[in-house]
Amino acid sequence: MIEKIFGYDWQNHVYFQEINDFLPKFVIDTHTHGSPPTKLINMINERALTPGESFNYFPIELYINIFKKIVPGIKYHQVIFGFPHTIGREEETNKYLAKKSLKLINFRPVAIYAPEAPPTKKYLSDFCGLKMYRPLDRPKNEVKIIDFFSEKTLKIINELEKSIVIHLPENLLQNINELMILSEKYKKIKFILAHMGVMYLNSPNYYPAALKEISKRPNIYLDTAMVSDPEVFINALKYLGYKKILFGSDAPFSFLNSNFCLDEKGKLRLRTDEIFPWVKAGYEKEREMWPKNFFHYQIILALKQAINDFCKSNKASIIKQSIFSQNALDVLY
Repeated sequence: MIEKIFGYDWQNHVYFQEINDFLPKFVIDTHTHGSPPTKLINMINERALTPGESFNYFPIELYINIFKKIVPGIKYHQVIFGFPHTIGREEETNKYLAKKSLKLINFRPVAIYAPEAPPTKKYLSDFCGLKMYRPLDRPKNEVKIIDFFSEKTLKIINELEKSIVIHLPENLLQNINELMILSEKYKKIKFILAHMGVMYLNSPNYYPAALKEISKRPNIYLDTAMVSDPEVFINALKYLGYKKILFGSDAPFSFLNSNFCLDEKGKLRLRTDEIFPWVKAGYEKEREMWPKNFFHYQIILALKQAINDFCKSNKASIIKQSIFSQNALDVLY
């Protein structure tokens, strides 16, 4: 995967010019993952049983090198937190990222913590926010947000007026009621919903209704991580406005050559040419897919299409600046 990125002649590809012409000169990626180095495990774990176990150690400096290769003219910052599978290594990861952020001005760390060990107010002062992961030993429909963001933790975050990044237990449609209650109760928390509220593909009958509902809360935001459907972004622009959307990629997951689709039963699947046990469906013709389905590009191109379809050209620049940097500065800096 990494070899593909560095071995490709990006500057002679049509997407290179399209992305370079579209992106503002300053980009903040608000959803990236990293972990401290270790000699015991490889950077990529090809035997991973879940997406979260796939990248055991991804050097955070590598993000900068990748962006310099693909879009060399862009000033790139990132908000970074640990991987979902780092159970028992949360504090080690937090300390590493916080220390790195002191040396590298283009990094902003978000803390991760196990639900049973909530962070203290003093501890969180070194971070711009908090992210926790839902328990994986229970079905999604039995998990609530407060099962992994406890009321005690939310109270601390509210007092600090910081952000939380939530990967909802199911998605925005199923978790809307609890989210509305919590965002009203903790008005000083900035709730950032990962993956556009876990809505990878547009659901025209339900998604707009959920967006209308959360538009009543000034403290709810969405990030674009791993979403490549322009219709998802168009609905968010229409019902929430551009100041509620933050660019996020989910790198290094977004460095996969892949895309989301619905199978014959209407169930969401990830198609990719990567060889992981958790992959639901593979590409039949791998060579024809690269770099067309390089997920990182798909996210940006979908945003480009959505912005162009949604607004007049004289406002496109303002919307781009907001989504790709200004909103992150307002919410996470």
